[in-house]
Amino acid sequence: MEEKIFTRDEAADFLRVSEGTVAEWIKSGRLAATRKNPAKKKSPYLICLTDCIAALKNPIHNQPVNAVDVQEDKACQSSNVPVRGTATSLRLVGAELDGLLAQRTKGKHRSSMTS
Repeated sequence: MEEKIFTRDEAADFLRVSEGTVAEWIKSGRLAATRKNPAKKKSPYLICLTDCIAALKNPIHNQPVNAVDVQEDKACQSSNVPVRGTATSLRLVGAELDGLLAQRTKGKHRSSMTS
């Protein structure tokens, strides 16, 4: 029986991933592929059906991830202290801008529309 050969977009359809993901898998070694013309760097990839199946079954790349297993020193460390000059929310930015505008216009909001 002859091996089915896919192009990159056909392999992406078969694997149900994007073409970019297929390219990353080829680059990382997860998915074996060859160039149609190995002498040319921009030659399109050719990918065997069995290589696509092997990429899905590879246990190295299919490890389950559990957030409970994350070590404390690698966990996200968030400081909720806002730094002066950085926007933390649209509400706070709006309040800060209103305060600045009130200082310049002595409490009267001016329209930014010009006639």
